[in-house]
Amino acid sequence: MLNRFKKQLVQLGVTINDKILVAISGGVDSMVLSNLLLRSGLTHSVAHIDHHTREGQSTEDRYFVEKYANTNNLPFHIHNLVSKEASGNFHDWAHKERYRFFTTLGYDKVLTAHHYDDEVETIFINFLNGRSIESIPEINGVVLRPLLQFTKAEILAYAKELNIGYREDSSNQKNKYLRNLIRNQIIPDLTKVIDENVGSRLNALARRTREDQQLLQSLIEDKVVSEKQNGRLRLSIPQLQAHPPTFLYHVIREYGFGRDICEQIHTALPHKGATFYSENKMCVVADGYLIIDSLPQSWQPLEVDKRQLPLSVIINNHRFTLSIEDTASRLHDKHACTVPMLLLSESIIIRAWQEGDQIKPYGMAGKTKKLKKVFADKKIDIFQKHSLPIFTSNEEVIWITSLMSSDTFSVDKEGPFLQIVRITSL
Repeated sequence: MLNRFKKQLVQLGVTINDKILVAISGGVDSMVLSNLLLRSGLTHSVAHIDHHTREGQSTEDRYFVEKYANTNNLPFHIHNLVSKEASGNFHDWAHKERYRFFTTLGYDKVLTAHHYDDEVETIFINFLNGRSIESIPEINGVVLRPLLQFTKAEILAYAKELNIGYREDSSNQKNKYLRNLIRNQIIPDLTKVIDENVGSRLNALARRTREDQQLLQSLIEDKVVSEKQNGRLRLSIPQLQAHPPTFLYHVIREYGFGRDICEQIHTALPHKGATFYSENKMCVVADGYLIIDSLPQSWQPLEVDKRQLPLSVIINNHRFTLSIEDTASRLHDKHACTVPMLLLSESIIIRAWQEGDQIKPYGMAGKTKKLKKVFADKKIDIFQKHSLPIFTSNEEVIWITSLMSSDTFSVDKEGPFLQIVRITSL
């Protein structure tokens, strides 16, 4: 099994240089996946979700996984999900929240332990829910599933052979959940009535369907004018409106958007600002375009003591220099901001945009403008809005990177400004 697993990793493009995160529940599947990775020479981090269910058993799972991670010197990430925070179906909500957590931790690859039997069950579930007869994708963005070629029996045999410890989820035996009913009753009954190859036939059907979808996808892409850059997709709204919702579905399905949500997106195309989410992507209706990109990641503010100047900083993939110059340097530049040292507090805070932020734009005679309005006027989309560093001093905005500087901190103000702080975006 180990040699087959290593070949599977090569096919999926996993390398020793990748920063890898493994979703580990504590069950046999994920414990085997972690073991196989370690035996393949691939260290990784561990992510665990505590759903706070099963009368405390889920918390025991957490302690088990945390102990395993500590024993093997694996970085450990924990996320708590509480059912009362869910709106609608708890299982659907928890599923989305899990992947949202996994994909916002900043790893190159996120590995989950879905296997061959899971794939068969998923085909049944999708069919019964009227969705499709598609199976679980091996690759979905940064999410990879290297165990799809292995059956549950193979995984259990491997765990037994290597004496791998794992936790049993008692809820897996309760047939009130559809997946458990399919696993525990429907598939075994069909295997008895038809033959033992029911699973392989379903998988073959799913593969053929996937091939048909790939052909359809290529034909549709020839009809779409799109822009792809750094993982961001921009689609012409007028072009999408000229086709039915199913056309949109086949264009953006690879980003995790299902048929139902694509119908909602299609209806919302005339409404600028409408926003929709998949597991790890966000879709926004902008001026003339539908934009799909990764979910904006939160980042920590940076405090710069002005006594430490000059210096260079990198924050949220933006690089800046902060230098001290004389009063002769009073240039206004899109990519730079000059501020009198005496007008600054002891420190400059570089942070993300916050709701309610305001600025007194340079040259507007002290009038105040909300940053939200600035972004709208400059046609800055929601992704850029959350990534642009904002410079503040004493809780007042000094500069919106490469967009606008504050009149309050202008070097044109009267005063004995012996020193000027120049902030430059590189």
